[in-house]
Amino acid sequence: MAPPVIPEGAVALNSLQWDLIEAVEISERLENDAYVVTKTYPGELVSMAQSGRFEIEGYFVPVLAQGSVRQFLMVRDPAECPFCGSSGYGLALEVITKRPIPDLTEFERILVQGRLDLVEDPETWQAVILRDARLVRRGS
Repeated sequence: MAPPVIPEGAVALNSLQWDLIEAVEISERLENDAYVVTKTYPGELVSMAQSGRFEIEGYFVPVLAQGSVRQFLMVRDPAECPFCGSSGYGLALEVITKRPIPDLTEFERILVQGRLDLVEDPETWQAVILRDARLVRRGS
């Protein structure tokens, strides 16, 4: 299978939201023969999560090929696609929509809005999930 093609002109997006997600501190320690993951969230990200409304722009990365989607990933830079295998694993946000949306083009630039959940689960490095999301805008 050929690697995904990054659209011409796609650039890494810099925004406060992405910066705050990236600033989550994650540590792992051994406790009673099991690894425990601890996350420390920036105060501003906690406030955004508590507000119940979180908006972020990024690039669409499908998890499964299907006609309509409810779950996908967003990245701020298409070069950091977690499935591309060329540059390592970059920052990604899992998005779960309230209602199915039509499948989008891989790496299409989108703006979504939803409820940001902080993932406190001590067994995963995943720090945040955007739930009940809706597609606000396609393209730049």
